[in-house]
Amino acid sequence: ASNNRVDVIFDAHKRTQEKLDIPVLVGEWGAHYHYEDGLSHVEHILSIFDKNLWSNTYWCYVDNFYNVPALDVLKRPYPQAVCGEILEYEYNRRDKVFTMKWDESGHNATSIVYIPTKDFQLDMDGDYDIEHFEDSTIIKILPRGGYRALSITIK
Repeated sequence: ASNNRVDVIFDAHKRTQEKLDIPVLVGEWGAHYHYEDGLSHVEHILSIFDKNLWSNTYWCYVDNFYNVPALDVLKRPYPQAVCGEILEYEYNRRDKVFTMKWDESGHNATSIVYIPTKDFQLDMDGDYDIEHFEDSTIIKILPRGGYRALSITIK
C-alpha cells in the first residue's frame, strides 16, 4: 500500500474529471481483507474520495467479510442521496464527527445520510426523520431550500 502512488493515480483522475466535467465513480477498489497494517491506507483513500466528492465501491471477495479489520474503517457516515449539490463532506475519524454542506437551491427532494450506529448526536436545522435498523441509522432530511449544513458526532 502506497499513499504516494494512490495520490498520483487519483490526481490524474481528478484532472480528467475536471477536463471532461463529469462525475467519478471509483469501482472495485480495496481487497484489503485481513491486512491490519494497511488500515491507514484505506483511511487515506477514503479521504481522497470525500475531498473529491467521488462515489466508490469497495471490493472484497472473502468468506466472513463482516469480520475483516477493514470493515471498521469502511463503516462510516456518508451521504447516500443529496438534494441539490454537495459542497463538501468529511468524516473526521479522530473526533468521530461527520460534517456535510450542500446547496438545495432549485431542488426539492429528501437527502439521505447513512450512520453506522444508533448512538450519535445530530446538529442541524430543519426537519428530518430517523430510521433505525439493526445497528445503523438512516437520516432523511426534508428539503427547505438554500444552503444547508449538518454535523453528526458518533458517541
